[in-house]
Amino acid sequence: MQVNFEEVFEDEIEENGYLSEFEIEDVDGVTDYEDDISYNSGWYNYHEVTFKYRGKKYSFEYKSHTSDNVCDTEVLSGTFKEIEPANLKDLTLNKEWYSLEEVMYLLKLDPKAIEKLLEEIDEE
Repeated sequence: MQVNFEEVFEDEIEENGYLSEFEIEDVDGVTDYEDDISYNSGWYNYHEVTFKYRGKKYSFEYKSHTSDNVCDTEVLSGTFKEIEPANLKDLTLNKEWYSLEEVMYLLKLDPKAIEKLLEEIDEE
């Protein structure tokens, strides 16, 4: 599901004035950051970046020039999106960031799963 980058990182942008997709790896709360080359076309490598933030998983794509002498990197417009959790292992919750949508998703999968996750949160 396509989402707005500025809305997801609204707090960080408000605090720092600006945030680019290439800086999110350093944002507090961003975990499981992965940058993989999806394919190559001509002089460009196309990358897919995935990460978790505040209990949700996101991705975006960018292209980078293959030559070390050329600094040409561009985020591909319209590729920032939320990835639906494939299973409970992909869903992360903590005391500060969980949504009703996530809780309902867990309840659909396994009503006992939410109890287990909440117990883990209380132990932290």
